[in-house]
Amino acid sequence: MTASVGYFTGTVQDIAAVAVIVFSAAAAVLLFARYKPRLVVRVTPRWIDGSDLLVLRLEVENSSSARSSRPEVRLQVLKPTPPAAGASLSEYIPFEEDEWKKRQYPGGWQDPMPVFERTTDRVYPGEVMAVERLMNFVGIDKETVLHIGLEVRLRRNKLLARVRQDPWRHSQTTTCFVPCGSAAPL
Repeated sequence: MTASVGYFTGTVQDIAAVAVIVFSAAAAVLLFARYKPRLVVRVTPRWIDGSDLLVLRLEVENSSSARSSRPEVRLQVLKPTPPAAGASLSEYIPFEEDEWKKRQYPGGWQDPMPVFERTTDRVYPGEVMAVERLMNFVGIDKETVLHIGLEVRLRRNKLLARVRQDPWRHSQTTTCFVPCGSAAPL
């Protein structure tokens, strides 16, 4: 049996078609990754001298080349009980009460507070959303350490949200510990 020229031509066309499909898929993945929203989340605490007032500067920056959808931003401030000598407290901060109970987080529960709730429709490339929150901690023990977390969640597009039954596709969190008292160094 000998192979005809038509056989080899068809095989070459099939191989070329597969190569084009593979190349197109790789280009689509790279292009999609480039236009995926990437956010930088920051919390900067500052005590006002001589008072029990804490100013929290909350920032969310879109560092990607794509516009992001409307973010849901939540601030969590918890007062954990100090760990025993030689032990440490995790940087993890729960934003859901079920997680708080499941992980047996030390200290009391407080619901997260929404941030940028009515002021932001979407975040454009290079845009920095920033707000300062003034929090009053009058009467708090000066030995207490606050555990502060800022969570940003972006929604999936409507089609993927229906397919996966989960509307959230991207979640990012940053945390910090803040010693109490007006003389506490940051």
